[in-house]
Amino acid sequence: MIFVIVVLSIVAGGTFLQIAGVYESMMQKQYSGELQTEAKVIAEQVSSRLSSSIKDSLVAMTKTDGIGCQSVSSLTGNVEYILAWVGRSDESNLGLWDTNDYKPGWSGFVDVSISDANSISTKGSKLSTAEIIINQLTNDTTTLSTTPKTAIYFSGSGTNTNACDDFFNTYAASKMYKVKIGATDTDLAQVDKQFANISEQYALSHSAYAIGRNGTDLFLYSFRPWLGETPDSDASPKLLGRNITGFAFKWEGGLFRINICVGRTLNGFPIEVCKERAVF
Repeated sequence: MIFVIVVLSIVAGGTFLQIAGVYESMMQKQYSGELQTEAKVIAEQVSSRLSSSIKDSLVAMTKTDGIGCQSVSSLTGNVEYILAWVGRSDESNLGLWDTNDYKPGWSGFVDVSISDANSISTKGSKLSTAEIIINQLTNDTTTLSTTPKTAIYFSGSGTNTNACDDFFNTYAASKMYKVKIGATDTDLAQVDKQFANISEQYALSHSAYAIGRNGTDLFLYSFRPWLGETPDSDASPKLLGRNITGFAFKWEGGLFRINICVGRTLNGFPIEVCKERAVF
């Protein structure tokens, strides 16, 4: 009986170890699958937002107060930066449908023959509609009229070499102009500085954005550099994801790559999954 008990104990012990190993392997696969999904969702959120960016405006910052700003094309070393850019106001560009017809927002095209340094003609626009949409998006009022808070960028007028000065210099950004509705619903007038380098195409922006980590949480900040704001002006940044172990990005010519890593610890062993997305 003693012999039988010893044998059964050995068999039971081995079986337990096998079950424990199978269970741990199953948990690792489950955690890994969850992390794969989390990393994929976060990476897709970031790449989706970047798809509506003004590509020339992409910059990296070392702090949310704008310190350490540099163009993404000049990044070196292993420092984890905050990614910032100016976004096109695509929602107000699309306009609105009402019960009768379609109301466009801003057309994106300039009639250079009748435009000057103080006012541009943008035929095909209905800027009062664009203002309604921007007001709703920013939870603000008169963003294109009496107290304008919207900016314009003339396509092709910037380079990624000096993006910090072109877009984020709070005192003298050279490529962004605060604008308001002009003499008609198709005219945009400058507010505080004359237009320079007017081109046939433009984009309106109601916000710039920044993405960066605070501990293991990844946040999206909204701000308006043409109003003197920096990322930390956003008192309620949006949470994009938790358990973030790495956030990196790289500019390679016309291709912008982002990498998101998410991790957890299981029984003392770290599990990490990374996802990469490319934005053209």
